[in-house]
Amino acid sequence: MGKGVVINNSKGVELDGNVIHDFITWGIHADKSQELFINNNVINGIKPDNNWPLEYMKWDGLNGGLYLGDSTDFFVTNNIVASTWHAGFMLPAYRCGDTQVHFGNVAHSISGYGVIVQKAEKPYDCLEFSDFKGYKTRIAVVHMGGGLGAHTNKVHHIVAIDASTGLMAFSSDGGHVEVSDSSFYGEMYEEMHNNLDFPIYYT
Repeated sequence: MGKGVVINNSKGVELDGNVIHDFITWGIHADKSQELFINNNVINGIKPDNNWPLEYMKWDGLNGGLYLGDSTDFFVTNNIVASTWHAGFMLPAYRCGDTQVHFGNVAHSISGYGVIVQKAEKPYDCLEFSDFKGYKTRIAVVHMGGGLGAHTNKVHHIVAIDASTGLMAFSSDGGHVEVSDSSFYGEMYEEMHNNLDFPIYYT
């Protein structure tokens, strides 16, 4: 048992309507490739190794549902990732004001993060990530870190349900985070909504 779909040094690859189930490390992993179209796939049961039982919160290195590494010009749309360790998706941020080309993706029942937002192809002062849904993630639905290098990180149109943390977003030193047009559901979020000390930036 090994990795699921591996794409290296390739161009013009389309993956549409596949079920990728029960693999080690990655469901779909690409590196140094271009023009990838990944749409309407289901990725399920991706484990960090082949031992059983596995600890839910333990993994070595990067692993999860989908990661496209140093690839460029790719489009990840309408995919579902479930029951993976570490991360459902790893998808790049995009320059503020541009269009999100990775949309309609859903992560659920993930031991770590629904999506870990990666650096954009070029450095920008303002980065965005949007249009993602997740539920039942043990750490967060969306993780967007200050290490992306932007002064401003914007997150919008996120739906998080029954996650330990819906959104885990940070800015670089001296920067700030903006969250809008997003929905967070669960008992903990209702408690925060009723807390006047909690800044309400979501809807």
